[in-house]
Amino acid sequence: MLSRNDDDPRILTRLARWEPGLDTTAAGVITHDYVEEVYILCGSLHDHTLDRTFQAGDFASRRPGMPHGPYRTAEGCVMLEPATVHPDHPLRTHQVV
Repeated sequence: MLSRNDDDPRILTRLARWEPGLDTTAAGVITHDYVEEVYILCGSLHDHTLDRTFQAGDFASRRPGMPHGPYRTAEGCVMLEPATVHPDHPLRTHQVV
């Protein structure tokens, strides 16, 4: 985690590193009840639901309730996730649908 708002711990920014060969198919499709933004810093990540591969330099913004994942990354990737959680909702991890 890069930063967290001390006044509201539901707001955080983090770096996520996924190792080469990671496949989240077993976790299924996920949704959130908050906006999620992801910037791919290096590597690539394939979203099976969107049938799209995101590469270094790509930015994705997912509105609340938007289905995404599962993911696969052959080469691994590093993502910057400036996640701002809606103040009326508790911080939640990914929810499988």
